Amino acid sequence: MRRMRVSNGAINWDDFDGAPVASLLAQFRMSDIERNCDDLAQEFLRQFAFNVVIDVSRRELEALYGIEEGIARGLWLESSPPDSKRKKPSG
Repeated sequence: MRRMRVSNGAINWDDFDGAPVASLLAQFRMSDIERNCDDLAQEFLRQFAFNVVIDVSRRELEALYGIEEGIARGLWLESSPPDSKRKKPSG
């Protein structure tokens, strides 16, 4: 970027050769871009959401969490340790 000028409520941006690169309104805000990008992302997710049932086996969960952590999380109720009243958690 060679030069940026503000005049008449606009920002003009010239490259090194003096050719105009962009001309923006002085009231231009980045939040407008961020909001529009968020809107586009949400629209993409709405249109291209994948409604796929993922079947995860116990072995895959064990590999992901480890056996002890999986039991602690209550992923396998039949393997979960009983509470202080000797009852297994329900879920």
